[in-house]
Amino acid sequence: MAGFTQKDLNGGVLSRRLRTAGNIMVLLTTTLLIILFITGCKTNKIRITNCPINKIEVTYLKGYFETTSSFDCDSFPNAIHMSKERFVDTVIIDKTLLCKISNELTKLAPDDTLVSPDVRLKCKVYKLDNTVDLICLGDWFGTAFNGQPCNDNYNLVFLIKFNSGYYNYFNEAEFLKYFLELKDSLKYNQAFEQLEIFQSKRIRQTWSDTTMVKIGL
Repeated sequence: MAGFTQKDLNGGVLSRRLRTAGNIMVLLTTTLLIILFITGCKTNKIRITNCPINKIEVTYLKGYFETTSSFDCDSFPNAIHMSKERFVDTVIIDKTLLCKISNELTKLAPDDTLVSPDVRLKCKVYKLDNTVDLICLGDWFGTAFNGQPCNDNYNLVFLIKFNSGYYNYFNEAEFLKYFLELKDSLKYNQAFEQLEIFQSKRIRQTWSDTTMVKIGL
């Protein structure tokens, strides 16, 4: 050990111990992060797989439509004598979204003092136990679940209308202010942005179709 003092030796030992401690801390931190990640994934998977809904079929009337008599849940849309082009059929299958809707459905409060809504949107909720629930919504307000009028759950109404594209068929954004669920500024802004994007795409598509006709394609 010629050329090295006791101080140098002690310093080298200390340096190696510090490096070892540092490596252990890095290993422990990495292990903890991996455990948290795996736990989070398992929790999310359990939450989604426990969702009782398989899919939701949604049928709605496009845009604002005024009638002399109301549409009830049983007759909508079959008894309405309109072109099929006035209706939209869509399906919600996203598992995370279905779980959110399922959670909001549990919060519905039946109210016998309410009348059934003037239906503009009808949902068939297909569940994993092979049963089917029915949700009917009015245009500005009104909710019925399996024929029972309920107090509006604005989170539920928004989730269904927004994710089915219902708001997109109101040609003027001015109409959006009449939806009670859109009194929440965040929900209103989401619906407004979705409407603008949809209308912009329709304008571009109309321009494209017109151009193709003009040039004979």
